[in-house]
Amino acid sequence: MKKLFKKVLIIAIVIYASITLINQQLTIMHMEAKKAELNDQIQEAKDETKRLNEKLKNASSDAYIEQIAREKLGLVKDGDIIYVDVGKSGDPSKGAGK
Repeated sequence: MKKLFKKVLIIAIVIYASITLINQQLTIMHMEAKKAELNDQIQEAKDETKRLNEKLKNASSDAYIEQIAREKLGLVKDGDIIYVDVGKSGDPSKGAGK
């Protein structure tokens, strides 16, 4: 009877150890996938930071200020020729602002 109990105990321990190892392996695989995802996010954040630092460095240049004034504010320089797309108003025969 003691031999049977020992065999059952050994089998139970082996099964428990196997299940524990499998669960740990699955956890490790999940954590590695999460690590790779986080590394990708870190790289994206570094790229974004680099892009924003370049933009910040160029923000004080005259060319950048002029570009923003033209694009965002609609300002023009002396001597610029302004073209109006009359097709955007709907009926070209009515003109741009009519």
